[in-house]
Amino acid sequence: MWFIHQKKKTTSIYLLIGALAVLAVIGLLLAFSSARDRERVLQEERAAQLQKEEEKRTQALSDLAAVQNYQSYCTASVVRIDRSGDILRIVRSAGSTPIRYEREGKIFTCPNADQKENCVAATDGNFVTVYACPPITFNAAVSGDNGVMLKTQPAGPAVIVDRVILTDSSFIVIYPKTGESSLANSNLLPAGIHDIVSIAIPVRLQEGAIYRAELITDSGDGIFNEPDKPVLAADGTHLFVEFTADR
Repeated sequence: MWFIHQKKKTTSIYLLIGALAVLAVIGLLLAFSSARDRERVLQEERAAQLQKEEEKRTQALSDLAAVQNYQSYCTASVVRIDRSGDILRIVRSAGSTPIRYEREGKIFTCPNADQKENCVAATDGNFVTVYACPPITFNAAVSGDNGVMLKTQPAGPAVIVDRVILTDSSFIVIYPKTGESSLANSNLLPAGIHDIVSIAIPVRLQEGAIYRAELITDSGDGIFNEPDKPVLAADGTHLFVEFTADR
């Protein structure tokens, strides 16, 4: 009897150990599945964040491109620029001269006996506003995924860059319009979108003078110096925007 009892006891122990082993395996599988689920959620969150950042960059570049393309039309009485295909409609404030149109570099008003074809196209056009003229004059330059925008600056000891978009760590460098000796540069800016970048100017901006803000890519040492290279526009020239120092 003792032998049988002992055998049953041993069998029970083995069954308990087996059950515990099964539970341990199930626990490991559940833990692995949970970790895998957490990693999948993290990957989805990272992908969503990257998508959001890309959409923000795309919109920011589009906004700067609009300034670059249409700000020059915004004279004193112009309130907005509309577009239909290859025709621009330059809308002035109420009481100003008639609406003007531009097509292939030619400015015209309608009706116009000399511009019948263009006036028909303008009349039939489905215009959409592409730029609302701001009360302050902005200047912008965009190429690829890089861009810079700033307004006319007050004559004084600083330049405020309203927005800069960078694909690589870079500096904003201020030059006289035609000079090659820099007046000042920003701190090193990492890749991304930066708003309201202040640059101290050792020599005050002179009223009425024209300057340029240029983007210079860092060589890797974090210091603005000779090895740094300018960001290039599509035509191979330096990417920069000119601005005037005002009162």
